[in-house]
Amino acid sequence: WGAGNAHGLATVGQDGSAHHLQLQEDGSLTVLAQRAAHELEAWSVEVSLDNPHLVLTGADDSQLLGWDLRESPDAAPALVNRKS
Repeated sequence: WGAGNAHGLATVGQDGSAHHLQLQEDGSLTVLAQRAAHELEAWSVEVSLDNPHLVLTGADDSQLLGWDLRESPDAAPALVNRKS
């Protein structure tokens, strides 16, 4: 919770994708953005405590990617860390 704002939610999928969702007052979820983040299954997602616009994702492709939610879903990651 807290991705981008107090009602934002960040998730990752088995297909390596990352999703930014918004909880609506009626309890429904709206998809704000979807990113083709990783080449393999994504397992982890974390919203930065210091910057709620920064979401970190990790996957079986040995990459840690940082996404700035203010950027276009097609934008490159703001941060890339690869295991060598």
